[in-house]
Parts: sequence; structure tokens; C-alpha cells
Amino acid sequence: LGGWGAPFSFLDFVPSYLWFFIKLFVLISVFIWIRGTLPRLRTDQLMDFAWKFMLPMALIVLVDAGLWRWLAPGVARWAITTLIVLVPYIVLGRAVGSGKIEKRSYRYAS
Repeated sequence: LGGWGAPFSFLDFVPSYLWFFIKLFVLISVFIWIRGTLPRLRTDQLMDFAWKFMLPMALIVLVDAGLWRWLAPGVARWAITTLIVLVPYIVLGRAVGSGKIEKRSYRYAS
């Protein structure tokens, strides 16, 4: 983000240390906002997502990148490689997303 530099030349009258702290405040606020907004996943849910969706998609994208390099430039290259990534993305997404997400239950000491 430019560190202490102003984003536009007409804002150079603002001191550099103020720009630094403004940008720092914005970044920290965005991180806190994202962390507070997104749901928290348990470790088993995260590992399940990684093994059942992310790993297969990474391997598919790896094969797709090789195929992209091998195919001749043109519309056919775009169509084939897009379908190779899009179809498994939809299928794996539906398979992983179909799992029952249970409401968190709390047990208290009696």
C-alpha cells in the first residue's frame, strides 16, 4: 500500500507518519472485521474441507496448467481448460456442501 507514501500526489501535505498509521489502522480494522464476520470452523471441519475439496482441486488445476501449456492458443484452449476446472469445482462443491452442518451444542458441568 505504499507504506508511508500518500496514495495521490495532491495529498502530499499530510505527514508521512500519519499516512502510515492510517493505512495500518485500515488493515487492522479489515482483519478484525473479517475474523468477526466469518464462521469459525473446527479443526475436523477444516481438515475435511482440505482433503475432500482443496487437494483434488489443486491436482486438477495442476493438470489443467499443463494442458493449457500443451494446447494451441485460441478459443478451444480457453473452453477446454475452463470446463476441466469448472465441472469438478461444481461437483466437489456440492459433495462437500451436502454434509450436515450441526448446530453447536454446549455442555455445562452439573
